[in-house]
Amino acid sequence: EFIDPAEIQRLLAEKDMRHAEIKDIREVLIRLSRGDLLEYRDGADWFRKTDDPILLDFLRVWGRSLVEGQRHTAVVTDLVREYERMDRRIKDQKGFLAEVCMSQILWNGQGKIFPGKYFHSGSDVTFPERFIEIRHRLRLDASSGSEADIYANAGMDVWLCESKWWETRKAGADTVRELLRLAEKLKDFEGREHFTGKKPVILHLWLFAYSGVTAEAGELLGEHGIYWSDRADLDRLIAESGLRKLPV
Repeated sequence: EFIDPAEIQRLLAEKDMRHAEIKDIREVLIRLSRGDLLEYRDGADWFRKTDDPILLDFLRVWGRSLVEGQRHTAVVTDLVREYERMDRRIKDQKGFLAEVCMSQILWNGQGKIFPGKYFHSGSDVTFPERFIEIRHRLRLDASSGSEADIYANAGMDVWLCESKWWETRKAGADTVRELLRLAEKLKDFEGREHFTGKKPVILHLWLFAYSGVTAEAGELLGEHGIYWSDRADLDRLIAESGLRKLPV
């Protein structure tokens, strides 16, 4: 984005009611470019904003505080909140990316057998020959906490999967209990009669926990025969399924 000295001259006259010569404005811009705050090409005689996002934020805060006279604490508070919102959006996107990878592993792995160690299972895991549908963010009822990250239906095999992209903490027992509650909601959603009888539909539960699980959660997962994978396990499953690696 190019900077026009004439536009700066117009804004100064409009906001500060003062006139500045173009040559003086150019001199200030040239000085800023010497401090790497702007890009300047002498031969072409143009100025352009830097593309460094950190530097741009500094200039924005500096401009609001010192040039526009806004209260410093208010300016910093706005910037911190913006960064926090951005951080949450990034984490949400990473979590959703893991969900997409899990669903693609299910799809690409149709009819394949995977080593049980990738699911913390004592035996190898065989995927159904064909999934009828794989859905994201399936709402199982009208109550809160009833949305399943991934639902995959293969007829007599149903998979219910949850993704927890928590880089700084392990998934605990509460996460496992929530997955078990979702499983019960799914049975009501599908019809409990399908999960009983001589040839019931088999429900597979799979949890992705980026940083692993706590000891208590591990015991609960093993007790209920729930598959779970951490970041390293998912990376190996992604590689075996021919998918792109997850971001660092």
